[in-house]
Amino acid sequence: MIHIIFLILFASATATFSQGPSARMIDEFRTAGNNCEEGFARLDSYFVELENNPMDEGLIVISGDELDATAARRREQQLLNHFTFRKFDRTRVRVIRAAARTNATTQFWLVPPGADMPEIERERRDAVAEPRVQSYLYAANYADGVPGCFGNLYDIGEFANVIKADDGNTARIVINESSRIRYRRTAREITAELASLGIQRSRVATVYKYVRPNRLLEVTELWVIPSKRRLPTSANADLELGLIHRCPSKITSWLRGC
Repeated sequence: MIHIIFLILFASATATFSQGPSARMIDEFRTAGNNCEEGFARLDSYFVELENNPMDEGLIVISGDELDATAARRREQQLLNHFTFRKFDRTRVRVIRAAARTNATTQFWLVPPGADMPEIERERRDAVAEPRVQSYLYAANYADGVPGCFGNLYDIGEFANVIKADDGNTARIVINESSRIRYRRTAREITAELASLGIQRSRVATVYKYVRPNRLLEVTELWVIPSKRRLPTSANADLELGLIHRCPSKITSWLRGC
């Protein structure tokens, strides 16, 4: 009897060993919702797990939400922004969009060497997205230094790459300042940096927009004017572009009358 039990235990242990390493999910939270700070905190913890397991590959699975069509794209942009903000090695992690479902979640996985990737139902790509034909705000640099939860991080290098993606694209730099001196200085710095990145001066326009001082309203906006879009003149730039502003924090919002 003891011999039989020993054989059963040995066979079980051998089968377990033969399975090899397996991927493991270490965190999960909702994809939809305005909870980007929670996502940043969870991603920071995930970075620690990756650093503690340097041989493992990271996998982030972002499921679309049937009740929020933009949730997956928004969540992915938030997380990628935080990778840039933390200067974490992006090559360590694979990001996959999964099929939409009710109450969808975003999952953080660790995949050891030799382990199979978890089976994931991929997001359907039934239609190719139409290229942008309207001017759009790429990123903004706010006076309070808070990058915000949505959109791209303020990065002149990445902005230059977007402009160079199409020979007809142009850049419009809208500088909201209470001082023309600071406006000119900022405009010179940005145009010089764009020139060093291969963007000709003829493809860059700067706009000065006065804001009242001492209200933390200063902001520099990077706009992309696609090739099929006429570059607005200075006279109607505000109307045509529909400049976007925000209150960066509840503490300072009363100063702005937001």
